[in-house]
Amino acid sequence: MHPNSSFRWEDREAMEDFVRHRGLATIFAATPDGLRAAHVPVLPTGDGALQFHLARGNALTRHLEGLTALAVVNGPDAYISPNFYENPNMVPTWNYLAVEMEGRVRRMDRDGLVALLDEVTSFHEERLHPES
Repeated sequence: MHPNSSFRWEDREAMEDFVRHRGLATIFAATPDGLRAAHVPVLPTGDGALQFHLARGNALTRHLEGLTALAVVNGPDAYISPNFYENPNMVPTWNYLAVEMEGRVRRMDRDGLVALLDEVTSFHEERLHPES
């Protein structure tokens, strides 16, 4: 798909809020074993960085330190029929919401990992039980 620049998202605060509320990203990286992807819980840090948890047994884990990776957070999407438009010469399209982030990966220490998991869990549990 060709992203139309008129729909480009520029509001960093809104993008971070979107990432925080979606909570799941796909991390992509080129490794010596080939291209790899992993679906991971994520948390934006508020300064443009993204924290995520990747299980030790994941095929990406042993390669990520220092690599540049791409993280993609997808939101709602929908097919748009050309019949939706008044002009009969329109083509179908797909409307979607997504944030892509690229950066160098650093391993966090154990305390950082525990804090990340606690914060991700607390945030999403609160959303499930807001009255608690």
